[in-house]
Amino acid sequence: MPSDRLRRTLLPLLAGIAAAVPVAAVELGVSEGTNIAVTASADGHALVFDLYDRLWRLDRRGGMAEPLTGPELALRRPDMRGDGTMVAEGDDGSGRKLWLVEPDGSARPLTDGESRDTAPRWYPDGRRVIFSSDRAGSADLYAVDVTDGTVTALTRTPGTDELDPAVSPSGRLTAWITRTAGRWELWLRDGVGAPRLLHSAGHRLSAPSIRPDDSVIVLVEEPPEGAQLTAVILSDPAVAKALARGEDFFRRPVEWLTRNRLAYTADGRIRTRLFGELRATEVAWTAWVSPAGPPGIQAGLDGDTPLLHHGRYVIRAGRVFDGSGPAYREGVDVVVEDDRIVEVSERRRRDGEDVLEFPDAVLMPGLLQLGLADGVGADDGPVLLGCGVTTVVELPSPAADRPSPPDEWNSGAVPGPTLVSGEAPDGGLVDVRGIRDRARRLTRIREARAAGATVITDRLYPDLEAGASLLGVGSELPTSPAGRRYEDVRRLLAASGARRIADRPGKPGPCSVQEQLRRSQRQGASAYEVLRRHTVEAARLVGLEDSRGSLEPGRRADMLLVAGDPLRDAADAAEVRAVVAGGRFFTPAGLTARSNRASAAGVSDNLTKSGDSGEMSSISDSFDITESGGDSWQYPPVPR
Repeated sequence: MPSDRLRRTLLPLLAGIAAAVPVAAVELGVSEGTNIAVTASADGHALVFDLYDRLWRLDRRGGMAEPLTGPELALRRPDMRGDGTMVAEGDDGSGRKLWLVEPDGSARPLTDGESRDTAPRWYPDGRRVIFSSDRAGSADLYAVDVTDGTVTALTRTPGTDELDPAVSPSGRLTAWITRTAGRWELWLRDGVGAPRLLHSAGHRLSAPSIRPDDSVIVLVEEPPEGAQLTAVILSDPAVAKALARGEDFFRRPVEWLTRNRLAYTADGRIRTRLFGELRATEVAWTAWVSPAGPPGIQAGLDGDTPLLHHGRYVIRAGRVFDGSGPAYREGVDVVVEDDRIVEVSERRRRDGEDVLEFPDAVLMPGLLQLGLADGVGADDGPVLLGCGVTTVVELPSPAADRPSPPDEWNSGAVPGPTLVSGEAPDGGLVDVRGIRDRARRLTRIREARAAGATVITDRLYPDLEAGASLLGVGSELPTSPAGRRYEDVRRLLAASGARRIADRPGKPGPCSVQEQLRRSQRQGASAYEVLRRHTVEAARLVGLEDSRGSLEPGRRADMLLVAGDPLRDAADAAEVRAVVAGGRFFTPAGLTARSNRASAAGVSDNLTKSGDSGEMSSISDSFDITESGGDSWQYPPVPR
C-alpha cells in the first residue's frame, strides 16, 4: 500500500489525467466526501462510512476503503451494532426506507411505505431501532423491532418535528431534537420519566450523541458565526459548551470509540478527537470508484448549417487559447474564409488581406450551451451571442411544452448561435430522469451506453458512474452545511465529463453559461478544465468535435475575443469584446442594439469585403475601430 504522502501526491495527478482522457471508464480515487457519516465496530477498530450512496469499510488507522454495497441501493447514515450489522437510511427508488445491512453487504428493507424514515440508531439490546418519520404528518419518533418489523410510535406532537433521536449505551437515556417555528431544542428523557429541555437556540441543532457514561451529549450546532460541536453536560441544570469550532461539521452524529475518544466527519474528512482536547487527528482514507465517461460520438445531430456570409479576413489577438492545451499561443494569425477557419499560423505580412488586430484581447473558441431555457425565442439570439454562446444543442425534454427552435438564427434573419437539433431518430439521446427504480435506471443507462447513446439524468450518483453524461434541469449537487463540495463531487464531475443542461436558478433566462463557468471553478476545477467543458469537450460530447470547440483549420469560425485572463479565471470568458459566429463579426454594442427593439442602431456584420460590392459592411458606431494603415484595423483604437 502506498504511503499517505505518496497517495496524496498521486491522487490529484491521476484525477487530472482521468478528466482529460476520454476513455470508456475511469479509475477515480477520492479522499474526501460531502456530508458523509461514520460509525464504528464495538471494539472501535473498524469504521464504516457512506460515500456515493454506498457503505465503505475502513481500518480505524486509515488506508484504502473497501466497498461493502453496490450502486443499486442508495444507503446513507449507517449505525452499527455489536455484531457488525448496520441500519441505514436507504432508497432503491421506491421511497426512503430503513435498511438492515449485514457485514457482508447484503441488505433487506426494515420499514416500508411512502413515509420518510430517517436518522436510525440502534437500541443497546440490538433488537430495536429508533428513528424519525413523517408517517403521521409531522416528524415523530418511532421504534421498529428488527425481528418482526413491528413499528411503535414513541411520540405524537402535531405541529412539531421531532428529529435525530439517540439512545445511550445503557439504554436509560433518550435524546432528540425538536423544531418548531424556527426554534430548535434538545430534549432528554431519563427512563420512563417526563422529558426535559436541555438546550435551545434560534439556529439549527442536529445529530445528538450520548457519551457512554451518560454524562454528556455532543451535537452539531450552527450559530451565525459558524458551525461547532457543542457538549451539553448533563448536570442540573444542564450546561452547554463549545467543544470544537472552525470546521465544516456535517449534520451527522459523532461516534464514541471509547469514553474519551470520538470520531466525527467535517471538511470532507473523518477525524478523531479526545474529549476536551483542541486538536483532532485525521483518519486518512482513499476510496476507488469507476465512473464511466461520455460516449465519444453521438450520431444523428445536425452539425452544420448553410454558409451565411462570404469573405476572407485575419484576426490577430494578443493571445490565443485554441483549446489544445492549458497555455496561450502568441504571435498567431487566425484566417477566416466564409464561415470556416482556414489557417492558424505564425504572424506574417498579409498583403491584400484584411487584418483585425486586438492586441489586448484573448481569442478563444465560442462556447457551446446544452439546452434552451423555457420561453427563449428568436429575439434572445443576440443575448446568447453577447455572452459568448455560438452553438446551442437542443436536447429532448420530458416536458411537452419544451422551447420551440428559433429557426431565424440558422436562417440568418436574426443574429444568434447555431441551433443544433438533439432529436436523434436512432435513440442517440436517452432520458432516464423519470425512472425511479434504481436498478432499472442503472440497467437503462448501461444499455444506452452500449448503444453509443448520450444519457440525461437528474442524479449525480450512481448515474454518472454508470455512464450518464448530462445533468438535467432540476438536478442538484450536494453541498455541506457551509455550502462546500468536496472531492467526491468535484472529481466525479471532472472524471465523468458530465455537463449540465441550461438551468439558471429562478426565472429562466436565455443564457446560463456564464454562471456555469463561475460555478464550475468554485467547485474546484481548474480554469483550463472549465473552458474545455464548454468548448472542445462539449463538442465531443454531442459529436461535433470535427466542426466546433477548438481553433483549427476546417473548424467553423465560431470565436470569442475576451478581456482578462480566462486560463486563470474562467469567468473572464464572459467578458466578451467581440463574437465571430459562422464568420459573421459582431460587437456587444451592436448585439445589444439588435436585442432592443426601440433602438434604430444597426447590427455589426461581417467585417470583410463583400465579394460583389467591394465595400465594407456596416458596423455599430459604438465599436470604434480606427484605421491604422492599409487594410488593417486595431482595437482598442490607436490615437490619430
